[in-house]
Amino acid sequence: MKISLIIPTYNEKDNIYDLLLKLKEEFLKNKIDNEIIVVDDNSPDGTGQILEKLKIEYFNLKVIHRSGKLGLSSAVLEGFNIAGGDILGVIDADLSHPVFKISEMYKEIINGADFVVGSRYVKGGKIEGWNLYRKILSRGAIILAKVFTNVKDPMSGFFMFKKELIKDKIINPKGFKILLELLIKLDYKNIVEIPIIFTNRTVGKSKAGAKEIIFYLQNLFGYISLNKRIKNCFNTPKGLFVIVFLILIIARLIYLLFPTKIAWDASVYIGMAEYMLSFGKIGLWEYFRPPVLPILFSIGGYISLPIIIWAQFLTFLASILSLWLIYKIGEKIGPFIGVFASIALGVSTIFFSFSNTPMTEVFGVFFSLLVLYFFFVREYYFTSGLLVGICFLARFPYGLLALVFGLSLFYFNWKDKNFWRQFLNKLFYFSIGFLSIVFLYLFSNYFFYGDLFSPLIAGIDVISGSIWIYKRAFGFYENIIFLQNPLFIFSIITIFMSFFFKFFSEKRYIIYILFTWIIVFFIYFVNETHKEIRYIVTIFPALSLLSGISLSYFYKKYKKFIFILIVLLIVITFNNMTFFVQSKSVSESFKNFYFFLNKEDGKTVITSSPMVVVYSPVRIIPAYDRWEFFKNIYERDRLNADFLLIDSCELYVCPPQGEVLCENYKKEVLEQVYTNENVIYDNNIGTCHQIIAKIRK
Repeated sequence: MKISLIIPTYNEKDNIYDLLLKLKEEFLKNKIDNEIIVVDDNSPDGTGQILEKLKIEYFNLKVIHRSGKLGLSSAVLEGFNIAGGDILGVIDADLSHPVFKISEMYKEIINGADFVVGSRYVKGGKIEGWNLYRKILSRGAIILAKVFTNVKDPMSGFFMFKKELIKDKIINPKGFKILLELLIKLDYKNIVEIPIIFTNRTVGKSKAGAKEIIFYLQNLFGYISLNKRIKNCFNTPKGLFVIVFLILIIARLIYLLFPTKIAWDASVYIGMAEYMLSFGKIGLWEYFRPPVLPILFSIGGYISLPIIIWAQFLTFLASILSLWLIYKIGEKIGPFIGVFASIALGVSTIFFSFSNTPMTEVFGVFFSLLVLYFFFVREYYFTSGLLVGICFLARFPYGLLALVFGLSLFYFNWKDKNFWRQFLNKLFYFSIGFLSIVFLYLFSNYFFYGDLFSPLIAGIDVISGSIWIYKRAFGFYENIIFLQNPLFIFSIITIFMSFFFKFFSEKRYIIYILFTWIIVFFIYFVNETHKEIRYIVTIFPALSLLSGISLSYFYKKYKKFIFILIVLLIVITFNNMTFFVQSKSVSESFKNFYFFLNKEDGKTVITSSPMVVVYSPVRIIPAYDRWEFFKNIYERDRLNADFLLIDSCELYVCPPQGEVLCENYKKEVLEQVYTNENVIYDNNIGTCHQIIAKIRK
């Protein structure tokens, strides 16, 4: 049997000769009848011209020259169209695939296999030379493809199959991944995966990018209509959730492609993790912060990962696990409730925007849902108490969950004849779990700071500072909740139907828990003068589950109408998606600024922003918020520092009617810096004036 091997090329002049030489040796050694078809997309580096010269040396070489960069998949299809062999094969031109495996794959076809895939993910296969980002993308793409095929590496670019399988089939994938479509559309019986070691290219540039990821996602949506199993999924809660879950993951992966600015608090938590890992040599420590995130982020250092990458990965993981947890809790309440609760939470603008931002918002939602899961679904009261304690140490206001669940235990048991025994028994285990974490935290405060409550008191003082900036009008949170996510309107409908029309009587207990959750936290945050959009995320789990209850009720009665309504509301919600997103040029400029001190390992920096610790291994002296504060700290600690860093956009706080005074402080600081220090970076990005200076001793 003759094999036609297709090689798509674009700018592969440094690889193509070596590849053809290896192929020639492999085919001669194993006496395989063959032809090689190279499809070149008008490579600017002259790959096409080199191939024309090589045709003299390789009599079995065919070359197709195309007018431009039309894509890998279409190049492979053009090769298939002129192939004269009984077996069609595909291999990359960049020497990443092991040529010596061709004979093994060919023998599998001869011995009866219809399709053979060179797999990186079966036993014996692996990838060499990829960074963590590419590995995560590859694994993510394979997980999404599992809906359509059981092949372990449907993203492989190295495969063979019998030509007869493709006869009369319409194949038209976009992008550079053609194998998945072949696996879905071809009628094969026997498929074999051969382990290969994939070696990342050493010469040339990878073709994978954001455009190819988008093409892949488009292909996946197109395949849904071909799969009866997926169509039937809409009729079962589990099946519908799988589809919803995949869509929400895809949306988050796409969001990762947008350039963003690292958030202030995220920088602080990453800096605290670096401080822990280096025993105070770099980073910073703000003792009034909850300690859970710095501890979690510091694990990245022990497994040799950049802390920023590890922190973003953990945040992304907590985000998608939150969607799974809310589904499990919802399905305990009733069919389809978990599905719609996960939709309501997953498309919430604020929660979605924080899904790759390493701050307390996503982790707070995750831990609070974990509490509810063990309290309501599993009824493990000691464990749920422990988790409330951890929740408290992830974000202090979550300590109010102890009150929420304590009141819920009272409500659930008060009609029972053995009320006090039931109530006190459950409350005892819950309290022991919660207080064990709280006492451990208070003891550590005393050990490190000499006082039980000083971090909590300091935190209150920080929140109360510059209060005029965060003072908001009445109704601030109400507008945010329902304008940012119209699906939350259904939570009001659930409460109204339950309390006034006696609907959902069998769900009264969980509705009471969720309603209490909302009321307790809402009262707390409304009465706080310091108001920020992100604070209200604390009640999103309760709002989502309540919304899921009435949405599932209406879905059973008016399936098509509710489905269209949900899609419409999701579109409205995503239209507000603006948090943290910047233009690519601005994002890169900010990174370059904070990366400038990357080689100054262990040096001390007086800085207006903690973001420098994300990109540079330095120890910082904070001089935040106001030019007045920066001036005082600069004058006090100048001789203890090696550099100073100013980002004027982070020194924005100015007391009411104090604009003239603030401007004077700014002029004094800049005059001292330009006069006394060696300015090594001076740039403007929009309205932000950025300066880095080496301090003259």
